[in-house]
Amino acid sequence: HRQPVTLAPVDTSLLEKGDMVLVKVRGRVYTHKVLALRRDQVQIGNNHGGVNGWTPRHHVYGIVTHVDGREVGGAAKKVR
Repeated sequence: HRQPVTLAPVDTSLLEKGDMVLVKVRGRVYTHKVLALRRDQVQIGNNHGGVNGWTPRHHVYGIVTHVDGREVGGAAKKVR
């Protein structure tokens, strides 16, 4: 929460539950956690159990590759 992150473009076909992503929701851009996946959609939420809802995969713009300078495991393999 409020930690500096590094973002990179993401191949949305490689997303998995638990990934942290940069996503557009109702015209605004946020960093959220992937909670579930459907064919063309991603369910996003926060680390406290909150669910924000479903958004199209094409609204997912990036993946968090580092938090506070520390590499996020597995994220580098999903960079476009």
